[in-house]
Amino acid sequence: MQPTGITPGLTIHFSAILGLLFWLCSSSNAFSAPPASAFKRFIAAENAFTLACDATGAAWTWGWNNFGQIGRGVNPDQLVPYKLTGVSGVVAVAAGYSASMAVTSSGSVLGWGLNGSGQLGTGETGSHFSPVLTGFSGIKAVSMYTHTLALAKNGTVWVSGANGNGQLGLSTTESRSTPAQIPDFTGVQAVEAGIGFSLALKSDGTVWAWGNGWSGVLGLGDTDDRWSPIQIPSLSGIVAISTTGSHCLALDNQGAVWAWGLNDNGQLGTGDTSPRYSPIRVNGLPTVQAVATGYYHSMALTAGGVPWAWGGNSGGQLGTGDSSTRLEPVQSPPGKSGFVTLTAGVGHSLAVDEKGGVWAWGTNSHGCFGDGTSTSSPSPVRSLPTLRLPAPGSTAAALLLLGN
Repeated sequence: MQPTGITPGLTIHFSAILGLLFWLCSSSNAFSAPPASAFKRFIAAENAFTLACDATGAAWTWGWNNFGQIGRGVNPDQLVPYKLTGVSGVVAVAAGYSASMAVTSSGSVLGWGLNGSGQLGTGETGSHFSPVLTGFSGIKAVSMYTHTLALAKNGTVWVSGANGNGQLGLSTTESRSTPAQIPDFTGVQAVEAGIGFSLALKSDGTVWAWGNGWSGVLGLGDTDDRWSPIQIPSLSGIVAISTTGSHCLALDNQGAVWAWGLNDNGQLGTGDTSPRYSPIRVNGLPTVQAVATGYYHSMALTAGGVPWAWGGNSGGQLGTGDSSTRLEPVQSPPGKSGFVTLTAGVGHSLAVDEKGGVWAWGTNSHGCFGDGTSTSSPSPVRSLPTLRLPAPGSTAAALLLLGN
């Protein structure tokens, strides 16, 4: 709506902008997620596919479509962004193992793609090749792999899907196709689903973990499974978390990054390839504003939107212009700045710039860049020339973030 004069519409827009500016500038809450982490909701990537919501609340998908994760029926791979039909008001997206989800401003959740473990929360285990309404409600953000973590607006966590390692946090190993609430677990402000395990960040800056403890990915000093949430004792003052595969990153309120879990490709940034069963600080980074994890690599965003990366690089996903692994953080893609958020899949990475433009690098198999080709690149490609994600400071961003 384009308001003219003093109208109710103008009041809504003006209030939203004021609210966003207050949120961006306020430092009274030491544990508030930094803006770059909040904007991470608008774009997500997994194994050779990507999805995003734009400034109008529409949802777009592109890349691999082997299980319908693109949401346009049984069509082949999608080399350019596809606008999902019948879907509107989207404020957050999530990419899982060959499955996708979108959260709307009303708190409902749509899901599509692979559903063999009931991860879509629809009450059954059949795959869906176009978006369907799930059983989740009152939700503001979702993270998924073969299980789903849905963060409710009231700070509770609801789950569905695979549970062989207790990754649903329900004190059992029985999978579920209908959403269930993790009991006695409140005050949560972010959730992240990994391979067979889960992480949650509470508003008091503590991090909690449960599920498969392989390679120390729970950060509890051992490799044991946990079937219900347990606080990682060595972490405090955390403002953002990230996991995709079997390693984890946490960002504290001083801008320091902590890492733990699998490290076979140097994805922990410790200068070696040994796993860490407890969080260890990543050295060699300036003050960080956001973190992101791929399966075998990690990324961070520093002041001025400068990206850093480390870990596996066989497909050029670090953006260094080559395919050499980096065991410690390097500024990469080199010479780039002005990014507002980062995300990563298995072999590709993406960044959103200050105007809402999307850039991609790494392996472009199945067209996961969205640039109309399947040509890979170890350096950034302006992948979506017509798609604009919500830009910081914009009315669209204010409405999407404050409305959710």
